[in-house]
Amino acid sequence: MTRPAAITIAWVAMVAAAVLTALAGPLTLAADWQDFRGEVERALSEDGTLEMLGLVLAVGVIFVVAISFGIAALWLVMAWLTGRGAEWSRVVGTLLFGLYVLVSICWLISVADPVPLIADLLTLPCGLVAVIAIWQRPATAWYRRPRP
Repeated sequence: MTRPAAITIAWVAMVAAAVLTALAGPLTLAADWQDFRGEVERALSEDGTLEMLGLVLAVGVIFVVAISFGIAALWLVMAWLTGRGAEWSRVVGTLLFGLYVLVSICWLISVADPVPLIADLLTLPCGLVAVIAIWQRPATAWYRRPRP
């Protein structure tokens, strides 16, 4: 059986979401670096531990980049599993997308920065397209096909 167009569309949408997610963290840091540094500096000066500024900034950068890349990796794993036709992957992918939507809603309500807002507004439709595509009738046949 050849791969249905719905599966290809879902795969492309998931890869696009992965790219957007991987870029969102570093771009947010770059766009808001002065604010981020200022908040860390202010918090450390209140505690009297300003000499740890470099370390705290480095840990913050590593944390943001790791979270972005981790979520992007999850998108890529789900794209790979969808392409292979792992039947359970569409249920897991749908649940993960639902969780992503809930977290994004909370994030969008609390953050006014344009970079994460734009990234989420581009990533959410990619995920929605993927979820709709994996539940189409041709996709169901793809997931249920006999495997060698």
